[in-house]
Amino acid sequence: MALRIFIGRKGQLRKVEVIKGNDALNNATIDAVKRSKYEPAVFHGKKSGPG
Repeated sequence: MALRIFIGRKGQLRKVEVIKGNDALNNATIDAVKRSKYEPAVFHGKKSGPG
């Protein structure tokens, strides 16, 4: 399973894309990613990422 996950500056999930996966597991994996909590990346003391 390979995913591309986009996280916003406030740590909110913006988008999930399945790059490579198993059709039987894709939905369960995406649901697990949506339930997770994220911290935005910090670069030079500032949160980075889109919106």
